[in-house]
Amino acid sequence: MAGLTLNNFNSLFFLVAVKRINGVEIAGMFSYGYAVACLLHVCALFFNRVYQVTESGFSDGIFVCFRLLSCLLFLVVGVAVALLSASNLLKAGIVILLCLFRNIEALADVFQGIAHKNGRLDYAGKSLSVKAILGLAAFLLCDFFARSVVLSVIFLVIVNAAGCAADFLATKRWVEKSKAVFYLRTLIPLVKKSFPIFAFSVLGMFLLNLQKYVLGLFGTDETGALFNIIIMPATVMGLCGQYFINPFVRRLEDSWGKQNFGSFYRTAGKLALLLVCAGAFVCLCACLFGIRLMEKIYALSLSEYRIFIIIVIAGSAFYAISNLISALLTIMGKNRGQVAVYFSAVIVSLCLSLALLRGHALKAMVYAYFAGMAALFGGYLLAVKKARKLRGFVL
Repeated sequence: MAGLTLNNFNSLFFLVAVKRINGVEIAGMFSYGYAVACLLHVCALFFNRVYQVTESGFSDGIFVCFRLLSCLLFLVVGVAVALLSASNLLKAGIVILLCLFRNIEALADVFQGIAHKNGRLDYAGKSLSVKAILGLAAFLLCDFFARSVVLSVIFLVIVNAAGCAADFLATKRWVEKSKAVFYLRTLIPLVKKSFPIFAFSVLGMFLLNLQKYVLGLFGTDETGALFNIIIMPATVMGLCGQYFINPFVRRLEDSWGKQNFGSFYRTAGKLALLLVCAGAFVCLCACLFGIRLMEKIYALSLSEYRIFIIIVIAGSAFYAISNLISALLTIMGKNRGQVAVYFSAVIVSLCLSLALLRGHALKAMVYAYFAGMAALFGGYLLAVKKARKLRGFVL
């Protein structure tokens, strides 16, 4: 889990470095570019790690072939988005390079998933750790000495490309053993079966970063940078969710597959309780010392935004619990209904963002973020209520 932590926190370190070295305006461009890259990263993944590890109907080679195609496709989409949405060439260049960086990560993820599926979860963690440390070091050193975000991201791309090659070599024996045939007819069944996961995963990432896109398109780069700083504690809640859920995926899948429903729902209940406690703990830490710590890190006064930060943490707790329910429903094979849940939450958040933008832009984005996450959680509660009809469910 150390690798996962470093990999997720790197985006925060990048933003801190860019804000302090290159200024608020460049930080806003970087934040928008990273948000776009994250959305296209999820598109390139198409299926998530839970699906890859638990799905036995497709070989490892088929997963690799499909991921190669999806990464190439959404890299092209990223270039188009950058050229159409960026207000200047610098912003477009940052977006394109960050999309390339995140697409390489998506390709590496399929190899790490193969290692995970073959009992080497430790390899995925080690790979993420090494790439996160080397990538961060390369980015920080380059930006510090060259004062160039573009050059820094280029070095980040080089490090991750080398790491992706290492991941391929480490899992090559399992890929070759599967003897995949690169034919379209072998990929279409995977697209059909995993498309619901793709749809709600993309909607989920879009919901998570929706306000960043709105500010990137209709707001100022300075406001976008400030919003990214305020929303930083939400990353902590996201990490808590991953920490608690990922190690239990195989256990939950085994319990469901063996129809050991009591064990399945007891484990799920404990995980939900842990996430609620984590949300309360993060809120307490933010009130006691977190905001002062953020002020020192970003060299920016944030005391007037205290209530905004608490609202963001509460919203991120809703999101973390929703992700848990999503993982449970994925294991159950109940994926189609999740698309409607995420779509409804996106509509709520988007409508509020656009309707309130003309006033206090920052306040509007915070309220819209919370409303979207609350709507997502409410939708998943309805999905759980429907799932009670499944045999063995005890609420």
